[in-house]
Amino acid sequence: MQLMVYYMTMERKQIATLAGVFLLGCMIMGASVWVRQYEPQPTWDGTQYVLEEVNSLDAAFAHAYNAPLDSLADCLVIAVNLTVLVCLSARFLRGGKKAFLFRQTAYDVFVFVLAWLYTGGAFRLLKNLAGRVRPYMYFPNPSIEGIQDGDFCRSWPSGHSASVCLAAGFFLSWLIIRKVRPQLCGVYFSLLFVPALATMTLRVFSGNHFLTDVVSGGILGFATSTAVFWLCYTAAGRSLDMLPTGIAEKQGGESGTS
Repeated sequence: MQLMVYYMTMERKQIATLAGVFLLGCMIMGASVWVRQYEPQPTWDGTQYVLEEVNSLDAAFAHAYNAPLDSLADCLVIAVNLTVLVCLSARFLRGGKKAFLFRQTAYDVFVFVLAWLYTGGAFRLLKNLAGRVRPYMYFPNPSIEGIQDGDFCRSWPSGHSASVCLAAGFFLSWLIIRKVRPQLCGVYFSLLFVPALATMTLRVFSGNHFLTDVVSGGILGFATSTAVFWLCYTAAGRSLDMLPTGIAEKQGGESGTS
């Protein structure tokens, strides 16, 4: 019953705004999937690309393909995003006022999904539009899988970097809004920042991305998730910070008699 009262405190306009943001995010992600599926798959004629044609900064950090580092970066992306969900869940499980915290946690997960829709859709569309060749194509023994599925020319921006930085951007905003104790903020954020930075580094050393791919992907992910977080918070999330008056008084009375 308390949950019903909590959700009724959100105005229809706020719900409509969140629904609209969600719908737009689904459209962007859907467009990226459609473009990837129906765009003619690029092919490679076997001619090795010339590294001298790349700008000096990217050429200096270009590497041949390294499968183990590629797989390790995949694992870190999953770990970083799972860390966010674990922290959201831990706040709910360890706190009091379960109904109130459940409402906030459900909203936080929803916004995290929104950040993924916008960021994932954006970098997928950009990859297809840019068509930049990956660094490993400039060296012998490139990724066979990347050549077979046409992924060898989707270097910019780095999707892995965008994915870990969207988690970092969301989590930093979440730490501020949810007023997590300052002594814990550094510890929590380090759990994301260190593996996120490691992921971006691995994408360069595995030969999948140039340095500018990684930097631009990180900026895209961080900026997009931060913008989505604060847009949703301004439009509707702020109302979740306070208990409805009747329930707040009831809980206050109960705590006073204990």
